Amino acid sequence: MNLIQSFIIALAMYSKIPVPRVDWNKQNMRYAMCFFPVVGMIIGACVYALGLGLAQCQVSGLFRGVAFTMLPLLISGGIHMDGYFDTVDARRSYKSKE
Repeated sequence: MNLIQSFIIALAMYSKIPVPRVDWNKQNMRYAMCFFPVVGMIIGACVYALGLGLAQCQVSGLFRGVAFTMLPLLISGGIHMDGYFDTVDARRSYKSKE
């Protein structure tokens, strides 16, 4: 049962997909990191399904590009973009590390 709770914690941590509540204790979080790739595969499967759906429609390349960019951001809540923007901000500030 702890593996299922660890999976739910990983899904709650890195996606906006609604999941049941579980206790975020040390025992349940022990294997949560093991499920991070599974969360990525779920997001990838959603993008793949979007691609199949858009292939059936006559949409422009610009619309397809925007859709492929926005869907992972909407599912993940933009957590990866937040880290990217923080890194770009730190590297482009031209200030000392202190």
